[in-house]
Amino acid sequence: MKIIIILLLSSLFAFLANAESDKWTTQNTLLEVTGQTLRLIDFGQTLQIARQPERYGEKNSIMGEHPSTEKVCAYFATYMIGSFAISYFLPEPYRTAWQSINIIL
Repeated sequence: MKIIIILLLSSLFAFLANAESDKWTTQNTLLEVTGQTLRLIDFGQTLQIARQPERYGEKNSIMGEHPSTEKVCAYFATYMIGSFAISYFLPEPYRTAWQSINIIL
C-alpha cells in the first residue's frame, strides 16, 4: 500500500512540476484553508473510528471498515498534500472549481 501511494504521488508531482501555475489569489487561499481545515476535522474523526473498531466502522472503501491508525495517517497525508498540489498547479477557473468541490465533498 505504501509503495502504491509513493508511486502515485511521485507520478503526480512529476507531472505537476512541468505545469505552470496561474497567480494564486486571496480567494484561493481562503478556499484551500477551508478545505484543509475540513480534512483535518475528518482526519481526527477517522482516527477515533480507527481507535475504536469494536464500536465504529469506516465508510471509506479505500481504507476499509476497520483501518489502522497508520493507514488513516497515510491516507490523509496523501490526500491533503495531493489536493494542495493539484490546487496549486491547476489554472483558473479549474482551481477554484477543484477547491470548491473538495469543500462540498
